[in-house]
Amino acid sequence: MREREAIFNDHLSDLRKKEKEERNLQKEKIKVDYLTMLKEMTNLSRHSSWTKTKEKLASDSRYKAVESSSKREDWFRDYIKYLDDQGSDHEERSRKEREREKKERQEASLREREKEVQRSLGETLRERDKEREQHKREEASQQFKALLVDLVCIHHLCCKEHCAYVSCIRLPLHLVCTPYFQHHV
Repeated sequence: MREREAIFNDHLSDLRKKEKEERNLQKEKIKVDYLTMLKEMTNLSRHSSWTKTKEKLASDSRYKAVESSSKREDWFRDYIKYLDDQGSDHEERSRKEREREKKERQEASLREREKEVQRSLGETLRERDKEREQHKREEASQQFKALLVDLVCIHHLCCKEHCAYVSCIRLPLHLVCTPYFQHHV
């Protein structure tokens, strides 16, 4: 008899375990269905309120399958937190993306500005070089005119003396040997 009783008790404990597992599976299925129902609602956000959402869900069988109203609210709040976490991750990624794009725009702007400054500097240097050459030409012309005036004032010198005079004031020989200069000498 004790054997039968032991077998019966084992059988009862097995049945209880199976029933408990089935209840747990049923509860898990109810929770999954409830969360699926929440995912199907496109207007939910991290700012959604439980009272307004509860009114919209009241007619759904998946909502009614959850026996405890506190569980419904807890699962709703968990889902909203999940949305918030997803949103903050998305916001973080988009913020980093915006920062990266801003940095790229700044770098491109700096490169463009550097090119513009180089062009402007090149133009300024060319203009300055042109002005310097013009100034040198004007100075050489003035020196040549002054030399001509001096040579006209000293008209009793012969050509060799003029050459010696020119070399003493250190004028370039190509200025002295021009036909214009020789004509006035």
